[in-house]
Amino acid sequence: MEAPGVSKNFYFNLVDWGVNNIVAVGLKEHLYYWDATYSKAYIMPTESEDQDLVTCVKWRPDARRHILAHKYGTTKLWDSTCAKLISQYQSPTVMACSWKDMNVVTLGAGDGTITTWDTRCPAPLPPNKVTAGIICGATWNRDGTRLAVGCNDNKVQVFEEGCLDEARETMIYQSAVKALAWNPNKSNLLATGSGQNDQRIVIWDLKQGAYKTCIDTQSQITGICWSTERQEVLTSHGHFDPALKLWDLRDDSQIANLEGHSKMIVSISKNPLGENVISLSADNSLRIWNVFQKPAKRSSQLSKVSQFSMDSIR
Repeated sequence: MEAPGVSKNFYFNLVDWGVNNIVAVGLKEHLYYWDATYSKAYIMPTESEDQDLVTCVKWRPDARRHILAHKYGTTKLWDSTCAKLISQYQSPTVMACSWKDMNVVTLGAGDGTITTWDTRCPAPLPPNKVTAGIICGATWNRDGTRLAVGCNDNKVQVFEEGCLDEARETMIYQSAVKALAWNPNKSNLLATGSGQNDQRIVIWDLKQGAYKTCIDTQSQITGICWSTERQEVLTSHGHFDPALKLWDLRDDSQIANLEGHSKMIVSISKNPLGENVISLSADNSLRIWNVFQKPAKRSSQLSKVSQFSMDSIR
C-alpha cells in the first residue's frame, strides 16, 4: 500500500496496530487509520493548527484512545471512537511513548526526559531527566513493573515502577538504541536492537541481571518484536539493508530474510493476534508480512491479507 510522505527520521515511531484491528500511521502532519478488518483507509480529522510533523503514535491497550505527538511539542490524547480531542499539552518533542496501563502513559522526549501522564488528569507530572541524548524508544513490560528506555547516547535504561528518577539497570552499546520489546510471556526478558555502529540484537534477563543472547545482524536495527508462540524475534533494518529478518533464539540462527522495501524501514508493529507484522518504509510504502503463524497453521504457502501485499516467508 502506498504511504506518501513517510518521514525518514530514524527516531520517530510512526505506526501502531491496535486491538481494534486498526493500524494508525503518521504521515507528514496527518494521522491515517487503516482498518484491517474491512481493508479501508481514511484520514483522521485534526484541528487546523496541526501543521507540524507527527513524531509518535501509540494506541491505548483497549485502542479506544491514542497518543499523537508532533515535532514542535504538542502531545495530544484522541478518542478514536468519535475523532474527539480529549486533552493536550505542550512539551519537548515526544519521540516514543508506552502505556503502563489503561490510564497512565509514559512519554520519551528529544530533550532526554521521560514524563508520566495520568490521562485522567489535565496535565502530566513534572518530567524526569534521564539522559543528555534523545529518547527514541520506550516500552513498559506486560505487567507494568519495568520501563525500558532507549536513547541516542548509546544506552538502554530500565526503571522500576514508581521510581523513574533513577535507573535500576543501564546497558551500554556502541550506537543509538530505538528497537525495544519485552517478551509477551516472560516479563523479565527484554529484546533490544541497536543502530548503525552496533547492529546487535541483545536479549536481557532482568531477573538474572545478565544477557542471554547476542546476535550480530550486520545491519542497523530500527524495530524488533517477539513471537508469542516460538522463541523467535523479528527485526527491521535501515538504509543499507531495508529488510526484515527473523531469528531463532534457540541457536541464534537467521530463519528468513524478508525483502520488498527499497529504503529504510522506519517503524514496525505486530497485529493483536500476533501473526502479522506491518512495516512502514521511507520508500513511501506499507507492507504486511505473515511471519508469526501458530505452529499448527504455519505452511510454505501463506495467503494475502486484504489489499496489502502479503509477503510469505515459508
